[in-house]
Amino acid sequence: MFQENVRYIEIEFHSPPYTLVLHKIDNFSQNIWHMQQDRKIKIFSPFSLRDSKLFLKNGSGYLQHVGESVFLWEFEKHNNGIYIETLTHIKRNIKEIKSNDYEHYGADVPFIYYKN
Repeated sequence: MFQENVRYIEIEFHSPPYTLVLHKIDNFSQNIWHMQQDRKIKIFSPFSLRDSKLFLKNGSGYLQHVGESVFLWEFEKHNNGIYIETLTHIKRNIKEIKSNDYEHYGADVPFIYYKN
């Protein structure tokens, strides 16, 4: 089932096809496209992400591990009820986010660093 284990939903309105991205546990994502010209919806199979994401407690944001860097993305709620992602911090020389849990507070996340 495509709705299983969804942690975060992202909607991309850049141009047709409009995309609904389901970010799931265990670092999987799944895309759903609305094809405006032929009025069809395409649901793709889940796929593993190259870049790992670790969601923060209370849905306040997530950490994204890309290469040797970890980015802290925070969600900011605006007056119109829409949440905007904001990049607030970057850590470098990171080999791995060490976590057996899916959610942490940003300051509590353990990292494994590359040796210099």
